[in-house]
Amino acid sequence: MGLPDIVALKFGAYTLACHHFTAHLSDLSAATRRDRRWTVEACCAVFDEVLTGFFKHASPANLPEAASQLAGLLRSQADLFRRNSPASAAVFDRVAAAMTAEAPGWNYATDIQRMHNLGRDLARRFYADSPYAITQERCRHECQLEFAYGLPDEEGDGLLISTLSFGYRAAPVTFRPQSKDIIVRFTLDDDLALYLAYPFLFLHEYTAHIYATDYGNDRFNDGWMLHVADAFLRRRWNAADPLVTAMPRQQVTIFGDHFYGIIKEHEPVVGRACQFAREFDGWLANYAPGRFDTMTYELAAFERSPGRGKNWPTIFLNSLEQEFEQNRTALQDRIRLDVQEDAPKRVEHKGQLP
Repeated sequence: MGLPDIVALKFGAYTLACHHFTAHLSDLSAATRRDRRWTVEACCAVFDEVLTGFFKHASPANLPEAASQLAGLLRSQADLFRRNSPASAAVFDRVAAAMTAEAPGWNYATDIQRMHNLGRDLARRFYADSPYAITQERCRHECQLEFAYGLPDEEGDGLLISTLSFGYRAAPVTFRPQSKDIIVRFTLDDDLALYLAYPFLFLHEYTAHIYATDYGNDRFNDGWMLHVADAFLRRRWNAADPLVTAMPRQQVTIFGDHFYGIIKEHEPVVGRACQFAREFDGWLANYAPGRFDTMTYELAAFERSPGRGKNWPTIFLNSLEQEFEQNRTALQDRIRLDVQEDAPKRVEHKGQLP
């Protein structure tokens, strides 16, 4: 694997531009609050148009030239709305200047690794209270990153790509169990939303597929665990966790704001499971705070045993959702009793509703 030279230059320019645009999102928020004719969302759409034009037409010889070309496109777009929205245009100018200045020493792998480390460390923080030895053992693992370009081949490499692609033609970040690596796949339809989502995507890969056991139960490992990653990231940001305080709000909320609707439309099984997790978590928090995380720890540590095949997490969640929809009062009573009996100390799940 690896990126061809021209692709590496475009990926380098893409990460460089997105890095500085992300760093200026708070400035854009301030600028657009002073001008009701322009929004942060509109600015992001313009930025994506610039990326599309650059990917389609540019043929830079080196990264500084690529950064210069992309910066020029940013300034040209800013000129179109400079008279009506001068504060927003000025932010585009600052982004262009910053990326041009940093281009000679920029390394896309270092930037992606930074976000990978953040996602991994947050995943370890999420599982810090898990009482299960199998989880704590898995939390020692650190993946290496491999970069790939384009769509996977139908054979061999195609096995690396999960069905969950977040609306992209190929999953932009995916765990490869065979080598214990994470594949970061770049295509020329990458956009700002994807860059913003990198910390979330790495957090999800670790919480759902690397530190959790994964027997292919999409309802749990993807649907339920997508909500887990989203809710945990938001909580840590709201709690001023030093790991995430430097992230702008738009990066913290990118899954719920952008990808949640896409997944519900294009991955209905996963989307429905994610929606159920959201609803169940909110309902449960009213009278059993922390119980949702306790259930997640237990499901994430699931191991096959006699009477419990590899699809047991899916069967469990299906039963839980049915009970949640049809007899919520009985489910509430059962959970209250379970909490009173100090159920979180159990080492083995008995295969019943909580």
